[in-house]
Parts: sequence; structure tokens; C-alpha cells
Amino acid sequence: MYIKTEYPFYWKLNFVPIFYEGLSEEQLRDQRIVLNFKEGIYDDDTMLWFRQKVWSLSKGDDYGWAVCFMPCHNSKTQKKRFSKLADYLRKTTRVKVCFPFSYAEDRLPSHLNGKTEIDIMDIAINLEEIYTNNLILIDDIITTGQLFNQTAAQALRMGADSIRGLFLAKTVHPKLHMKKKNSKKEEDNTILREEAIIMNRDCNLSIRKLKKSKE
Repeated sequence: MYIKTEYPFYWKLNFVPIFYEGLSEEQLRDQRIVLNFKEGIYDDDTMLWFRQKVWSLSKGDDYGWAVCFMPCHNSKTQKKRFSKLADYLRKTTRVKVCFPFSYAEDRLPSHLNGKTEIDIMDIAINLEEIYTNNLILIDDIITTGQLFNQTAAQALRMGADSIRGLFLAKTVHPKLHMKKKNSKKEEDNTILREEAIIMNRDCNLSIRKLKKSKE
């Protein structure tokens, strides 16, 4: 599966879908970090990467730039996933941070409703937030680029000056075996998220201990 987009985008991790088996420790770690991010839980390294990329793209300019977040299937999920990062970027950059994109009506995730095609008319856009701004669109994963492409194109038609994408991860499909069909995706997700919470907690504790030892 290849990403097709004419808009520049950047990513930090490679995400291997959970239906693969035989992943390396690094692949499993990145998988956990991404699933954790979906729950609105992320470590200092993740937030620092987004902050540095925002500064790099905007050159520290506080005029004419806006950090935006891609729509989730409902507003509750969008806030849960991105609110902490949004608050962090407001405090650490000069760029406006906003939520101009949302679905007009709440919807089930695509893996539950069976709908893979995205109708841009389903996405509501706050014109005042994007007009004449250079937009940095943030999301968890880019897989095909379809939602990114359609959201970006609509934003440009409605007056945005330019579009750039920031994604925690890009989906990759390595040459590995698939898990057995009777394996339950929901159970895999639960286990990985629980492990991710522990992993990121331990990571943050190690960072704090290191900082104290240097003081």
C-alpha cells in the first residue's frame, strides 16, 4: 500500500499493523507508542518531536501559521487523542493551535462501519481558523493519505494558503506472516495499550531520574 499525496508530510515512526506476527522489538515498541498515542497518552520524546517539527516548519513565526488536528470519528475521541498535545504546543510554540476540522455527525470508525471511502462533505471546517493561514495538519497515522489529501484540498479551496502534514507514524507492510484468522484484534489492542502505558510510564521515570542526576 502506497501513500499518494502532493502535499509535503513528515513522520516519526513506522507503524506495522497488529495483524502481523514476528515483529522485532523496535517494531513492537513503535506499535505500542502509536496505539498509546491514540488513547491520548504520549511520552516527552513524542511531544518534543512535534514541537521541533512545528518550529522547523514555521521558522518560529507566530503570524500566518496554524497547527490543526485531523478529524476523528467523533469529537470526544478527537479531544482525548489530541488535547494534551494541543496544550503543550500552545505553551511551547508561537503558532496558533486550533481544531477547525470535525465530522458533521459522529460516526463509527472505518473498521467498524465498513466504510473505507471518505466523503469530504462529511467534514465540517471552521473557515475563520484556516483562512489565509499556512496549516500544519497533525494526525496519528498516515496509511493511504486519502483523508489527508481530501482535508487539505478542501482547506485550500476555503482559503488556506498552504498545507503540511505531521504524523506520528506511517503505516508499513513488511514481509511477515499474518496472524491466524481466529486471533482477536480487540484483545491485541488492549494488551498492546496496557503495555504501552507501562512502557511510557517507565520511560518518563527514567528521564526524570536522569535529569535529577545531572542537577
